Amino acid sequence: MQDRRLPHNIDAEEAVIASLLLQADIKTINLDPADFYSERNKKLFIGCKSLSEKNVVIDIITLCNEVAKDLDDIGGDAFVVGLAADLPTSMDLVYYANIVKKLSLKRQLISFTDQVAAMGYDPAGDIKDDFLNTDTLLLNLRKKTVPIQIVTPSDRVKLLNARYSKLGESVGGVALPTGLTELDKHLGGGFVAGDFIVIAARTGVGKTTILQTIGNNIAAHGNVLYISVEMSTESLTDRDVAGYLGESVANIRRGDYENFKEGLYGKILIAL
Repeated sequence: MQDRRLPHNIDAEEAVIASLLLQADIKTINLDPADFYSERNKKLFIGCKSLSEKNVVIDIITLCNEVAKDLDDIGGDAFVVGLAADLPTSMDLVYYANIVKKLSLKRQLISFTDQVAAMGYDPAGDIKDDFLNTDTLLLNLRKKTVPIQIVTPSDRVKLLNARYSKLGESVGGVALPTGLTELDKHLGGGFVAGDFIVIAARTGVGKTTILQTIGNNIAAHGNVLYISVEMSTESLTDRDVAGYLGESVANIRRGDYENFKEGLYGKILIAL
């Protein structure tokens, strides 16, 4: 059989480190030290992660100081300086990281097959245990891929334990109240993080109005991003002011406020 080298790309690994030295955000990539084939790149990445966890800016000086005990093995500060100098931009960090991750998973797949082969060659091994161990090894490998998300029964137990412990200690639940009492009752307290909620109905029955009302209620306690592709800022503002003052939108839009209701203009200014 032809001798084959484990898949890797040193240039991509070094480009990841160089990008981080050029102030790219390490939080935008999904890499672990074990994903690096080169030992010195692995040590440099460990240093980068350590600096990030300490909220220290990653640059040549901070990284060299962080890996000082291994700096000679890495190639000295000259090697680190060279990495940053050879990369013109850090904009392709995610692309480089994806290359490193893919090849890391390829190496892990090879390791998986080696472990399965070892079980197959062991005549004393229990075949049921062999298949169970094979399933576990493959599942653990698949869980490292993106965007596949696999939740095992044991994972679910941990998640539920954390969730219901939090619910048990909270007053009023963990939902975000909409401010509409009857709706909150049906939703279990309001909107729950992670839910995707669609409000659908025919034209003119008040979808925009109810969403605007909910948005305003939630905005009293936090930030809300409200996006409308059918109504202008002026129209949405007219509705807000009308609701605040208890007036009809028609009255707000009519103008000439002093002629039909005393003091309405002043109330609008207060509302805004």
